[in-house]
Amino acid sequence: MKRREFLAAGGAGALAAALAACSRKPDEIPIEFVGYDPARAHALREPWRAPANLTQRKAEVLIVGGGMAGLSAAWWLAREARAQVTLLEMEPEIGGNARGLAEHPALSDPCALGAHYLPSPSREAVELRLLLADLGVIRGDPAKPQPDYDPRAVNFAPQERLWLAASGERGAGWQEGLLPLADPRSPTMAQYRKFGVLVERLMATGAFTMPSRLDVAALSPELRALDRTALADWLLAQGLDDPQLHWYVDYCCRDDYGVRAAEVSAFAGVAYFAARHGFHADPREEGRVGADNPTLTWPTGNGAVAQKMRAYIASRQASAIQTGCRVRRVFDTGRAVEVDCERIEAGQVTGVERWQAARVILATPARTLPFLVEACPAPWAAAAKSLSYAPWLTVNLGLSFVPGSTDGSPLAWDNVFKESLSLGYVNATHQSLHTRRTRTVWTWYRALAEQAPGVARKRLLDASARTWVDEAVVDIIRAHPAVGSALEGAVVSRFGHAMARPAPGVMLGGAVASLRVPVGRIALAHSDLAGYSVFEEAQRFGVRAARWALGAAAV
Repeated sequence: MKRREFLAAGGAGALAAALAACSRKPDEIPIEFVGYDPARAHALREPWRAPANLTQRKAEVLIVGGGMAGLSAAWWLAREARAQVTLLEMEPEIGGNARGLAEHPALSDPCALGAHYLPSPSREAVELRLLLADLGVIRGDPAKPQPDYDPRAVNFAPQERLWLAASGERGAGWQEGLLPLADPRSPTMAQYRKFGVLVERLMATGAFTMPSRLDVAALSPELRALDRTALADWLLAQGLDDPQLHWYVDYCCRDDYGVRAAEVSAFAGVAYFAARHGFHADPREEGRVGADNPTLTWPTGNGAVAQKMRAYIASRQASAIQTGCRVRRVFDTGRAVEVDCERIEAGQVTGVERWQAARVILATPARTLPFLVEACPAPWAAAAKSLSYAPWLTVNLGLSFVPGSTDGSPLAWDNVFKESLSLGYVNATHQSLHTRRTRTVWTWYRALAEQAPGVARKRLLDASARTWVDEAVVDIIRAHPAVGSALEGAVVSRFGHAMARPAPGVMLGGAVASLRVPVGRIALAHSDLAGYSVFEEAQRFGVRAARWALGAAAV
């Protein structure tokens, strides 16, 4: 079935039309939501009072939240073996935005539900390299300029490709790489090169690192001004107006931040390139840099890292991680911190516990602080109010065969459509060592960046799982006409508050900086403390909070 026929079918009927074309009914395709349960989290907004019959428990260091920051704090504490640690996670599984799915009846293979890769860490990311060494991802000395990685974790080729619609004499098809190719003598290439020079100059300042620098006062006025300007406006002010460059930069912002370039601060936008490996107009140079700095990925995405961390922690403190624990109240009495939590099984509260802890690390998004912390410190409450969050979702499509491309090109790991609101799809079986496959899973990513966050969130929660699967299939069919025929099941994961949006004024502003200061016996650990969401920031703040808990210098 052709894509224009899909679109003519309209809305949620498009999938039904595709299935009818191959004599199948929509009801035959199992589709459901998996992952985060919005109702479980939204209960935090409701008034709550602890019952009289509380079960009393104690911990030296209590961590609330089992995302990457909380797991990093627990990893460091378990590694140091100087304190007993307990981690409480509200969901049935740990991992946060990095959760994976090991198995599901509708899918033939494991897949990511959220974050699906990790850039090779820079030399500044000392603790992250140490973590990867502990987990066996880095082999040998993690301090080497170019560490030796487990080859199974290094992204196989071909890695990235971009689908371009037909234009002039050129037919629709895939190109290698995500930056639209340009003639070496074209105005587009001239702007690519100019942008590359600008990024290189900013890299030379040393201000852009991963994880980011926190000493804002040391930045020049020019650099601080970048955080007050939207990226798209800054590009225009530099004389960069090429549509191809703007599309690519916008795609990068939607992919990493869940926000369009017109709403991201120029500091955050520049950091995307300058804090990692720069911007390279020449695909050959990009390939060389990529070979020296490989992308790390697994079938379940960063969920594999989360599970490796869990196993490492459990090997040192067997009962440290406890899931199905919804924390409702955190109160610093001065002598200890009281943490009240509900035990949840099969969606029902089965008991309430009151933990007494000497130190507490809240590894939860800043937006939850006013709901969790009794007498929440005013700076924390103000910071929570200042942040907005980007909603996004993933759709994992279980396919009974690998649908070929209309141009006959081989499947890549990351497959992006230029004329699309989506972020494309990732082949979840790309890292498989099986040379011949019949069934597969494709993970389709969608940041709802074209609408205001509140509007997009409502749409995300109101739409059925089948509606999102329908949109994914309609998006992919432009390059793979048989995807509807191959579909045998799907799961949808929703992240209503996926990541803090690094809007102008956020990253270098005082609000998020206040979140980095512990109050009494409570410290925070989350990527929100950086004003944007990446693995490196979550891991850095988790380790810093763990050090604070052990009595090291203040976070």
